[in-house]
Amino acid sequence: MWKRLAERLLIPAVSVLLLAGCGDDDTPESRLRQSIDLIQQYAEERNLGDLMGFVSTDYQDVQGRSWKDIRALAQLQFIRNPKIHTLKRINLLRLDDDNHASVRILVAVAGRPIDNASALSGLRADLIRFDLEFQYSDRWQIVGAMWRRAQASEFLN
Repeated sequence: MWKRLAERLLIPAVSVLLLAGCGDDDTPESRLRQSIDLIQQYAEERNLGDLMGFVSTDYQDVQGRSWKDIRALAQLQFIRNPKIHTLKRINLLRLDDDNHASVRILVAVAGRPIDNASALSGLRADLIRFDLEFQYSDRWQIVGAMWRRAQASEFLN
């Protein structure tokens, strides 16, 4: 009897706590951060299909690159690098409104795990600064980007 009563009380209580916790994570910023984490995960998994789901088919950057160009660049990286490990640092995350955001991310890319930013000096890693423009419709997607080489010191600031 006590077991049945406990189950009847415990399951609804746990459900309420889980839903309450999820509510805090359902802001535009938290969804954007989750999208960035998934982008990182799919890049490390070399999962081109899911990765490209975060790049808008309307993608256009100042160099004139389109969605197809970004797909080809990602595919080339996957061919060149059989193992991809990344370390990211978000330097700027600005929501212009609930549907538009600008993000500056520093990314270190290496063939072996990167424990932390101080380990970068001992690794052969590509260091890149991405300035990304995101737009939200059904999910956050990159609609434009600029990137350049970064310095290890930028990861430590």
